[in-house]
Amino acid sequence: MNNIQKKYAIDRYGNLVYPTEPTYDPVKKKYTINLNLHIPQPKTSQVNVIKNIGQITYNTKGEIVQQPTKQEILKNLKQSIRNP
Repeated sequence: MNNIQKKYAIDRYGNLVYPTEPTYDPVKKKYTINLNLHIPQPKTSQVNVIKNIGQITYNTKGEIVQQPTKQEILKNLKQSIRNP
């Protein structure tokens, strides 16, 4: 499921957004993936990471149950930048 999740996150939110490894909640029977933003720094090999700008939730069949909109991602990103 990881390759599908990564491709979906990149296709939907852009190539700087990377999903974390999924965590499974056995009570809810759902997988949760946090979305992080990786920002490469020009002229260096360093990458700044802004964590948890959104979450995607999948059921055990691999179907998306909940996902953030692009507007929610931008809102969370702005909040992260203001309140590091």
